[in-house]
Amino acid sequence: MNSLRLTLCCVVVVLGALPYFSYAQLDPSFYDSTCSNLSSIGCDASILLNQTDEIDSEQTAFPNDNSIRGLDVVNKIKTRLENACPGIVSCADTLALAAEVSSELACGPVWEVPLRRRDGFSANQTLANENLPAPSLCIDQLISAFANQESLQVICSNGGPESDLTNLDLTTPGTLDSSYYSNLQLQKGLLQSDQELLSANGTDIVAIVNSLTSNQTFFFENFAASMIKMANIGVLTGSDGEIRTQCNFVNGNSSALTTKESSQDGMVRWAKVMLENAGIKGGVNKEFCVCMW
Repeated sequence: MNSLRLTLCCVVVVLGALPYFSYAQLDPSFYDSTCSNLSSIGCDASILLNQTDEIDSEQTAFPNDNSIRGLDVVNKIKTRLENACPGIVSCADTLALAAEVSSELACGPVWEVPLRRRDGFSANQTLANENLPAPSLCIDQLISAFANQESLQVICSNGGPESDLTNLDLTTPGTLDSSYYSNLQLQKGLLQSDQELLSANGTDIVAIVNSLTSNQTFFFENFAASMIKMANIGVLTGSDGEIRTQCNFVNGNSSALTTKESSQDGMVRWAKVMLENAGIKGGVNKEFCVCMW
């Protein structure tokens, strides 16, 4: 969840200034007739593919290594979808929907997710290293990186264990809100690429950050628009790609390979910890969401 939050908070103001994508082939109602209970059950999804002899996984690309997590949650959602609607819902659409639900569970904005994506046959770690923005980039490099896409590590002590984690928003770590930008104004951005949003070279962006801080509705609207833009980068539709049965392997290879579980328990564990910290035991559901703003 924090990985998702980091990525989105870093890029939302940049994406807002870039040309909007055309996604005429995507449709929020695409599964209405083929898998009508999709939302109650649970790009090209190349990030989900595990390392194999044929695939150099993007999960270990520098910007993703020790950062991307919760992949096992996506796999569990996909398993339930296959039981209910076999061969219908792609992993790419599953991932896009999971991102929207994650925002809703964290008291953030909700949006209509365009659907119809298909899954790719391969991953490209080299391309991931080249195209994904690193946490050390300056504002000019960030804008350039997102422009190249036609749209769009946790800081630890030197020598510390790679498993150490910290909240990127220390003020309201369990809620998706605009306080993230307030932290930047106080020079408390944990990543250089975040704090660069308030650099002297980004005067026009400073005004946007200030607006995001003072107006949460403005932040939510731009957050949702940015999520839709990111989810429409490099999608496969029509006869391109496939509908994977198992999200971490391409079809036809699953039986010959050993499934590798994610090293993190993902969003479910995150939500459970947040609830238990609040003194609440038991299950997690979408109706539980105490938002303070």
